[in-house]
Amino acid sequence: MNRGNTKMKYTCKQCGNSRFFYVEVSVKAKERIDLQKGSRHGKIYDIEPDNLDNYFEDSFYCGKCNEPVDMAEWENYES
Repeated sequence: MNRGNTKMKYTCKQCGNSRFFYVEVSVKAKERIDLQKGSRHGKIYDIEPDNLDNYFEDSFYCGKCNEPVDMAEWENYES
């Protein structure tokens, strides 16, 4: 599946966006554990965006309104 390597023209049916879309991924990061349950307990930090771990779904979403992309139409724009 195309992850942005070629130019495509797809338009979000909900908001008309035709530029920014996203796929959900996981990356390496740290979660703070504060045994006194202070304000930073559970906070995520040291996020490493270059250390991609996984794609959660094979679905794309509009970067403006978060509407799921019609994958059948997306495939048409890839070819």
